[in-house]
Amino acid sequence: MASVIKQISPETKVIAVEPDICKPYSTSILLDKLITAEKVSKFCNGSSVRQTSQIAYDIGRTSVDGFVEVTEKKLAEKIIKLYSMGFIC
Repeated sequence: MASVIKQISPETKVIAVEPDICKPYSTSILLDKLITAEKVSKFCNGSSVRQTSQIAYDIGRTSVDGFVEVTEKKLAEKIIKLYSMGFIC
């Protein structure tokens, strides 16, 4: 998605979001090599993996402008808020 956004609108900033206890994506990009995380967030299923794929890493290196870490508590609060607003069924 990030590479498509950059193709359509190069001036748009793409910010990746990761759980604060497991962030192999941002760490890999910052260290300029794929790393394996020690912990995995069980709450953030799908967004928290031990190692970023090579494809995601390559896209991130060229298309992601920054990273944000999110606590599981904050994520849970936002999910509840979206649910109460009717955005999640």
